[in-house]
Amino acid sequence: MAPVTKASIAEGRAAYSGGLYKLALEHFTLVANGCSCNSGPNGRRGRCTCKDFAAAARLMGDGESNSVFHEAMHVCSCGVGEKFQKCHEPQHIQALDYRIHVFEKMARRENAQKDAEWLLEIAPRALEGYLRLGKAYRLAKMPEEAYGIWTAGIKVAGKEGHGGSPKLHQLHQARQSLQMRFSRKDPLQELPIELAENVFSCLSVAELVQCFGVCKRWKSYLQRNPRLWSDLHFNTKRMPSASWFRQLRQTTGGAVESLKVTERSSSTGMEQQRWAALIAATLHAKHLTLGIHCPKGIEKVYADPMRQLMWSNLKSLRLKLATQLPAGEYPFPKKMLFQLLEHNSDTLEELSLAAKTMHIILIVRTPRLFPSHHLRSLSLQFEETNSFRPAHTGLGPEQVRVLARHTPLLEQLWFPWLTVRGDDVDSPSDDVGGLWPHLQVLRLQTWRPSSKIDGRELMVPFARLRSFDLHTQNSDTSGDHFLAEYCRYIQDHQDDGAAKELRYPTLERYWAPTMTLLSEMEPCLAQSFSKGALSVFGTQVKMADSSYVDNTRVDHFLEDLQWMAGEASIKTLGLFNINMNGDLCTDWGILGARTKALVEFIESFPNLETVVITVTDVDSNAALLGKVLALQNVKNLVGGPCPGAKMDALRRLAEENKVALSFGAETLRTEWPMDLKQLDKFPLA
Repeated sequence: MAPVTKASIAEGRAAYSGGLYKLALEHFTLVANGCSCNSGPNGRRGRCTCKDFAAAARLMGDGESNSVFHEAMHVCSCGVGEKFQKCHEPQHIQALDYRIHVFEKMARRENAQKDAEWLLEIAPRALEGYLRLGKAYRLAKMPEEAYGIWTAGIKVAGKEGHGGSPKLHQLHQARQSLQMRFSRKDPLQELPIELAENVFSCLSVAELVQCFGVCKRWKSYLQRNPRLWSDLHFNTKRMPSASWFRQLRQTTGGAVESLKVTERSSSTGMEQQRWAALIAATLHAKHLTLGIHCPKGIEKVYADPMRQLMWSNLKSLRLKLATQLPAGEYPFPKKMLFQLLEHNSDTLEELSLAAKTMHIILIVRTPRLFPSHHLRSLSLQFEETNSFRPAHTGLGPEQVRVLARHTPLLEQLWFPWLTVRGDDVDSPSDDVGGLWPHLQVLRLQTWRPSSKIDGRELMVPFARLRSFDLHTQNSDTSGDHFLAEYCRYIQDHQDDGAAKELRYPTLERYWAPTMTLLSEMEPCLAQSFSKGALSVFGTQVKMADSSYVDNTRVDHFLEDLQWMAGEASIKTLGLFNINMNGDLCTDWGILGARTKALVEFIESFPNLETVVITVTDVDSNAALLGKVLALQNVKNLVGGPCPGAKMDALRRLAEENKVALSFGAETLRTEWPMDLKQLDKFPLA
């Protein structure tokens, strides 16, 4: 039979090449019918009428790796599978393959599909059936079934050892056209509804709006799921229209919990109608953050006597005015701010105000701004617009005490500055010992010239303080800060009884990267170390020179810090603005000695994990960072600026020593408000 079969196949191919398609079909049919599987006691082989390869192919998309192959292999109910076995005769497969191709050429797609199903039925371990049936489904505009058939063929090729087969390459090429379409999964169909909701909740407002155009099912789901709209952030150059905000009210169903609006510029700010529609759509928001360039729009909303809707359930309010107002004007839209605070006085726990102003004292002296008896976090971040008048903009003792009486539950306070002047008040009131009993976090961002204070200038006690941060724009070792003044007052009045109710705070965090450690702070820090509390410590390293004692040079480098070496509680150590040379810029011996002393100082802390270092000289910075990277107790290292080649070398060294290295120590900031349960947590750049 083999010579006759080969001759018939050759004659069929010749007829096809000559355009004699019917003659070619006759030759290929002769070969297929002449196969040994078509002869026997059961007569001519029939076609199976019960197998459904299209349904099996659709299951391939649901993760069933063998559904098509299983459909071809299982014993069918029509009896054909019991009477006839599978056939893997190459000439039989080749003849059917050619015949299918001829049917496709003659546009007889139904015949081609039937032959392809028959080929897959009798030879499920060969790849020709998968190729032909997938193409038939693709021509019949059944892309999902075609993708499933081709995927099944690729899986069969892997199991049957067709790794180098040209047919396998053809399968991959055929499926490639549908790969992007069917490798993507619809989360609403493929995932549990809870997981799908979590996926959509990660998208921004703009991205959610874009999802409306995917399909009607997505749009309906997004518009009927208020939880997805619980956290809204508008930060685009072109804000939505008033009608869109009115539609948003129906979409959210009043379920918005957090709203953040950031205007890019005054020209793109929202007008009155948009603000009114947005307020109505987010009426029950609990957390509100507004970055305003043009305050006129929202001010008109609150100035409207007919207005009935306003935010009245806020727990946190963050308001930033980016526009600098004329000198002497109130830093914020008064009607908006006062009414917001008035209508949320029973719920507001966090307040943050930021603006450019000359008169910070206007804020605290405003009668309608305080009291706020439920406030736990207060942040006043004001950029001074007149650097020549700092004494007129600071807060003196009496203003701070008034503020403390109006915020009795305050736990965290961020002030731009505190100044102490003797002419503010004649004497402190009797309740000074009970002010701010819950204050745990204090952050300042300026300094004042050092000057001693007396009893009449004492502000409030800080015995329960756990965290102190001081951030200034420029390094200045000649200044002072209020916590040091508080500690100095206790030391100066230990014998006369004036400070009998005052105690040192037990700090868990002390971070002053722009100021050297003042001697007045040592008793306070020593107490914190003795109780094992102080885990985060950062200070500017005092510039030190050498002196000669009995003709022996004595270096005073790190003298003010050596007393704390080896403290077990320190986990994060920050050493800033280190001058390794002092005034001896050409003395390489002192540079090496100071580098060694600094490395030994860092190594002395047994539980140290994170080190933050900045050095005034770039070359010394790279050398010091290289030494610190070799220490066994350092897991995280943050350094200052470093040139490209030296930075690359340091990164390689950090990778070898398994140390997380980053640069940008000057920009490190902790979140606000701080997590009172994780005050030792420090962000890495």
